[in-house]
Amino acid sequence: MRLDAGAEPVIASFAATPASLPGGGGDVTLAWSVQGATGLRIEPGVGEVTGSGVLVRVTTMTTFVLTATGPGGNATASVTVTVAGSVDNVPPTVVSVFPADGSTGVRGDVELLIEFSEPMDQGAAEDAYASASAGLGPSDVGFSWNDAGTILSVTPAAPLAYAQGTDPATTAALEYVFAFGAGATDLAGNALTTVDFGFATLRHITTLLEGDPAQDGDVTGGVVSNGLIDFSVGATTVGFAGFGMDGLPAELDPVNVLAARLLLNGEFGCSVVANQIGVEHVVYGATLISGAVTSGALRSPGFMAPAPEADCWNAVDVHAAVADDWTNRAVRGGRSQYRLTCVGCTQVFFASEVSETSGDAREKGPVLEVGYLVP
Repeated sequence: MRLDAGAEPVIASFAATPASLPGGGGDVTLAWSVQGATGLRIEPGVGEVTGSGVLVRVTTMTTFVLTATGPGGNATASVTVTVAGSVDNVPPTVVSVFPADGSTGVRGDVELLIEFSEPMDQGAAEDAYASASAGLGPSDVGFSWNDAGTILSVTPAAPLAYAQGTDPATTAALEYVFAFGAGATDLAGNALTTVDFGFATLRHITTLLEGDPAQDGDVTGGVVSNGLIDFSVGATTVGFAGFGMDGLPAELDPVNVLAARLLLNGEFGCSVVANQIGVEHVVYGATLISGAVTSGALRSPGFMAPAPEADCWNAVDVHAAVADDWTNRAVRGGRSQYRLTCVGCTQVFFASEVSETSGDAREKGPVLEVGYLVP
C-alpha cells in the first residue's frame, strides 16, 4: 500500500490551446484546474508552475505531463500537442520512483510507483521490468497503470521479507533492486535509457529484557520479598515482575512493536495448570511496594502457560501492554510491570538471578521478549 497519508490532489482538467500547430511550431497555452495540490510541475521542459496556465513554445510533437503533488501523493494528467510534419523523437525518462532510490526502512507491504515523463507503451514497459530480488521478480508482482499511462504500480504478490536478528548493530537489512531496460518505450517507440533502483526493508529484531530485581518478587500479608514469586506461601501471595525498557531503541515507533511475551522460570513443578495464574498489566514504580497489590490494572493479558520452546519457562502474550508502556514511557519511568495472582497455587517462580547451588541451570529471573521493526 501507499505509505503516505491524506487525500491525493485532483486534476479536474489539463488542456493545450491550440492542440495542433503548423510546420515549425508556435506558442501554446497549457491550462489546468487542480484541487488539493501543494505543488505543480509540467514535463518535459517546463518545470515547476503556479496559477492555472502557462505559455510554452512548441516546435515538435510533444506530450506534456502535469504532476500535482499533495499530502496524500501525486496525480498526473497529460496532453499532446502535434506539429505538422514533426514526430515525437524525445525519449521518456523516469520522473520519480517510490520508494525513493536508496530508501531504508521500507515496509514489506510496499507498492512500487514509477512515474514516467510521458505516456508509455504499457506492455513494453512491463516486459522491460526486471528484478533478481526474491519476491520482486516479474513473476512475483502485478502491474497496473493510471489513466494517463504515466504511472506504473508494481505490487508484490506477498509482503517482502525483513532481516531477522537479535541486535540492530549486527543485523544487516535486506536489500531489494529492480530495473527497466531499453525495451521500455513511449507511445512513439522512443526507448527509455536503462535505469535501476534499490531500497532496503525494515529489520525484525527480537530482544530479551531482563527483569529488575528491585521490581520483581512477591507481597504476602503486606510484606514485600524479592528473589522469588512464591505462591506456596499462602493464598494471599501476589507476584510481580518489572522491566526497564532501556534495551529498546529510542527511535522505535510504538506501531512497530510487533510482539511481546512475559516469561517466568519455574521451580519445582516447572509447568503451571492452564487458566491458573492470571497476569495483569500494572504500574507501581521503581521498586516493589506493598501498595502494588491494590494498584489499578491497565489490562489483563491472560494466564501463564508453559512456553513451548523451553522446559520450566512459562509465558503470556503482553504485546498490547508493552506497546502501551513504550508509548507512555516518559510518564511511566521507562518501565513495563505485571502482577500475578493465583488462589491455591504451589508454584514458585524465580524473580531474580538465583545462586545455582543446586546446579539447576533453570534458575533465571523474568524475561520480557520483545519483537519490533527498525529501519
